[in-house]
Amino acid sequence: MDHPTLPYTHIIGIDAASQKFDVSWLKDRNKHTYRSKVLENNPAGCLKLLECIRKNITTNLTTVHIIMEATGVYHELLAYFLNDQGVAVSIVNPAYIHSYAQSLGAVHKTDKGDSQIIARFGAERNPAIWQPEPKSVRELKAKLNRLDALKPDLQREDNRLHVAQISGVPDEVILSIHQIRQALTQSIADLEHDMDDHINRHPDLKNDVALLQTIACVGRETSTRMEVLYRSKQFTKASQMTAFLGL
Repeated sequence: MDHPTLPYTHIIGIDAASQKFDVSWLKDRNKHTYRSKVLENNPAGCLKLLECIRKNITTNLTTVHIIMEATGVYHELLAYFLNDQGVAVSIVNPAYIHSYAQSLGAVHKTDKGDSQIIARFGAERNPAIWQPEPKSVRELKAKLNRLDALKPDLQREDNRLHVAQISGVPDEVILSIHQIRQALTQSIADLEHDMDDHINRHPDLKNDVALLQTIACVGRETSTRMEVLYRSKQFTKASQMTAFLGL
């Protein structure tokens, strides 16, 4: 997980949440002093952080190392933004941060304290630099996530229709359910078609998915999910992916 020492002179820990992110800039590695800031977790907040960094360094952005926890999707906006700006970003498993905090005897959990622990972890452990998936994979993942959101909605409407049909509700209610079901069914079909088209327009995705479908019982949807998982995670060997899947 750790890398050899790199010339990062500015270490910043960030604890991201749905609405905000807490920033702790490690100013003194020996005394563990920090400069802290809270920004909104939106594009404007990302820009403010970048402006703050640029104002407070005399070198270029390649000397800055940002360390973040993998917090669902809350860290993604800032991580992709910083990566696009050429800033080194590490995204660390929260379990590692938790274990590290325990080793320091840090028991009082606050967002500010968490970001300080993350910064200190980054300075001491120098975690691997995050390599985001290609844009083609990122877009495919977004479509797949949307599909995963729509399918439960359709199932809920199916359940509502079943209940409505046996409970004697007005015809207008039945019609409303049918209309929502029709819209969801069409949206799901459109997304599936769009995903197929997306894969076919990117030779690397098309080749990988085709190879995966040569495996017994692996069809279109499973192969797509496997491809997105593999290309989204930084697996270096098959056993890592197997362990991630719990197999």
